[in-house]
Amino acid sequence: MQITKKSLCDVCSVRRRREAEILGPSNRITRTVLAQSAQLLRLSSVFRYLHHSDT
Repeated sequence: MQITKKSLCDVCSVRRRREAEILGPSNRITRTVLAQSAQLLRLSSVFRYLHHSDT
């Protein structure tokens, strides 16, 4: 299964949406959520790298 940059798989598109919500300027986020999301973003970037390492 080939994954291009334009057509991301479901997992990565969901993570993209989560990141967009997290990083969205219009959203008000508490510090605790920001701290958790920072860890999530770090994990998701590693996950995405491993997930698409074959491309």
